[in-house]
Amino acid sequence: MKTPNYRIDVLENFSVAGVAYYEGEKSRAVDQAVAETACGAGWAKDVAGSIATGERDTGPKKLAVKPIGLGVKASKPGISKGEVA
Repeated sequence: MKTPNYRIDVLENFSVAGVAYYEGEKSRAVDQAVAETACGAGWAKDVAGSIATGERDTGPKKLAVKPIGLGVKASKPGISKGEVA
């Protein structure tokens, strides 16, 4: 585990690398990568002020869902559907 060397105030709930951070947490110790990610996205504020707090994107989002096809193939060559091996 990396040594926490930054302190952040959490502005909204988020999760990084499976670790949850909750709105209202004050002066939470985190490593540089988490601090840069969270502060850059506007989810947290660097207590020392060395990392700029980004603008939170609160606009509506649109998901582009692609349909997928699921199928079953014969596990042995030469066996067609309906046949028993």
